[in-house]
Amino acid sequence: MPWFGGAPNLRLQPTRSVPVASLPPLRVQLNFFAICLTPCRTGGEKVSISVASEHLLISIVPWLIGIVTGGGLGYGIGLAARRSFCTHPGLRRAAILLPWRTVAVTLGLAALMSPFTVERLGLGVAAGQVNVGLVVFVFALPSTVSTLLEYWSPSALVVRLINKARTLAVVSVAVAVMAHLSGSGGAGALIWQGLRDLDDAQLFRGFSVVGVLALIVDVLLGTLQLIFPHTVKPTSKGGR
Repeated sequence: MPWFGGAPNLRLQPTRSVPVASLPPLRVQLNFFAICLTPCRTGGEKVSISVASEHLLISIVPWLIGIVTGGGLGYGIGLAARRSFCTHPGLRRAAILLPWRTVAVTLGLAALMSPFTVERLGLGVAAGQVNVGLVVFVFALPSTVSTLLEYWSPSALVVRLINKARTLAVVSVAVAVMAHLSGSGGAGALIWQGLRDLDDAQLFRGFSVVGVLALIVDVLLGTLQLIFPHTVKPTSKGGR
């Protein structure tokens, strides 16, 4: 049975009375998207402030939890990394190649698009909160470490610019999955097909393609960062 089956508040609303199987592929995907991710309100319920309240509940609450847990753990890891880098300065440059962006983006994409959470918690606020919280956590942890290390040991401007471009490039690889809704293809076709057919193997293949491509982009731009002198003399003693 489909993971969304049995949910009493979900219904298919095609634009006209035709079988879903006979619709064009994009229409099928859009209807599937609507079924899976948009619970329909019944009984003539009017859209009100409760919609905004519900949205805040599945966004701000997990954001706070993700920031506290991910940021707290990141702070501890940052302190440990700082001590290691002081003892072994060469590790600071080697750490540039760590593909934390790839890990964060791939896990975040899987948390948002995989039916794993819904299969275990069911449709509802709890599943949404867990998904959002996981995304915030996987980004908050490495971002905290990176920010602290940058504060304690500032990088040259060109290295910082490449660092930001590197992050955006990796994120772009993941965001491109959504472009399949406009018929662009790519790894998004595998992921959306896996969602439509409830095919875990197809989903895994799609996420794997995204992860490998993100890793290649991540490492290539990280190597470019290593070409330039990494650190500059701190301008203040606040972080020493």
